[in-house]
Amino acid sequence: MTALLKLIPGSDIFYATVIGLLLIVGGGAWVHHDHVEQAKGAAVVEAQDTKLADVTKQRDDALAAAAAHDLDEIGVTYHAKLALPAVADTGVVCHNAAVPAVRSATAAPAGSGPGNNGAPVLSSSRDFDPSGPTLTALRHADDQVTALEADVARLEKYIADLQAASGKPAAAH
Repeated sequence: MTALLKLIPGSDIFYATVIGLLLIVGGGAWVHHDHVEQAKGAAVVEAQDTKLADVTKQRDDALAAAAAHDLDEIGVTYHAKLALPAVADTGVVCHNAAVPAVRSATAAPAGSGPGNNGAPVLSSSRDFDPSGPTLTALRHADDQVTALEADVARLEKYIADLQAASGKPAAAH
């Protein structure tokens, strides 16, 4: 083997050694540079992810705060309506026109008289007073329905806002 090396001039061996060393050092520098650039890229991506998470949390917190405020406002309105005084007795009384005022379940036989379907007519069914406690109860029920409708509308808007912010298409109602 040494005989073969003696055939190669010394300057060629020197140049080959220098070129080999340059390739080794250049390859090492390239690998080091690649690792540094990957670390920089990972740091940039991590910073952007952190920033996006902060912005998303702030947006979600703002939406949740707005929804909580709106729900509180709906509750306050509902309770304020419930606290209103009862509806005054208006004196309105509905009379059953088919039943004369003097007639009761024992006064006339079943099946007699115009407009009678044969069922006994009780004296308590002759009059109905829709004022006072009845109207108050109905108003409270209306207020409950209105409050529930407002809750549903507010929650639907909240869900639509979340879907719009996340890029998902809104579901059809």
